[in-house]
Order: sequence, then C-alpha cells, then structure tokens
Amino acid sequence: MKKIILIALAIIVFFAMATKAGYNDKAVVIDGLKVQGPAQFREDIAEGLDLLRDKAPEYYDMIIGNLVKVYLYDGNFNGIDYNRRFSFTETEYEKVANRVDKVFLIASTLSHEGYHAWRMKEGKMTSNDEKEEWLAVQTEKEVAKLLNSPQSVTEWLDVKMEIRWWE
Repeated sequence: MKKIILIALAIIVFFAMATKAGYNDKAVVIDGLKVQGPAQFREDIAEGLDLLRDKAPEYYDMIIGNLVKVYLYDGNFNGIDYNRRFSFTETEYEKVANRVDKVFLIASTLSHEGYHAWRMKEGKMTSNDEKEEWLAVQTEKEVAKLLNSPQSVTEWLDVKMEIRWWE
C-alpha cells in the first residue's frame, strides 16, 4: 500500500512539474517548425509567420528552414540554443503581447532568431557576440522594411541598436 501511495505521489509531482515547465502546452507544427505554448502564443507566432510568408518569403524560408522549435519559456533565457530552438521568455512575450504592432514585432523577433539559426546551421556563427547581434538586428531592420512595419517597430529597432545589450 505504501508503495502505491509513493508511486501515485510521484506521478502527481511529475505532472505538476510538467505543467509548470510547459510540457503540457500543446504544440503545432507549421511547415516543419514546432511551435509550443498556450493557444494565444501559438496563434501569435503563426500570425507572425503568415505575415513573413506573404511579405518577406525569403525570410520566412530562412526561419522555417533553420529554426527547429519556438516555445514560450518561463525562465530567463530569451534566445536560441545550439539545437536551433528559440525560447521566447514569458517576460519578453508579455512586452509585445498586447501591442497593436504585435504581429510585426513577433515577425521581427523570429527573423532575428532565424538569422542566428541560419548562421549556426551553415557554420558561420562566430564567438563575437557583438557582431552576431548587430547582424541579427540588421536583419530585423531589413524585414521591417519589407513588411512595411509601423513607425513604432522602426523606433523599437533603433532603440535596440542604441542599447546594444550584447556589449
């Protein structure tokens, strides 16, 4: 009896941890890219990808061909890992989730991380963080022009360049 109770408790703890870690969030696959998180997050990523597919197809292809997964993450690492998975932190997602220019900001962010993933896959990534981030933000700026993004997005990208968080 004691063993059964311990097993049941272990299962309850596992599911509680899995839910907190986002493992029970549903995932969708868009042209081979796995997108995992709550329904609104998945919908927002899909809308950003749709915009890119329509207005900047070469960047859409870069993202789909190089990023493996995009997922909402409750930790503090917002970025791409060496397996070419993009963890979009809840903190960063919340900064854009209620903005009217959200779809453009998400498309921009996907382009940034897709560029990193492309460089990784092609073996072009360097250990020079300043250079890599500068190139990725330049990619975002190109995409913003192709998408005919609102002025607020252009200003946001200008601030990113001024802040230079990577230094």
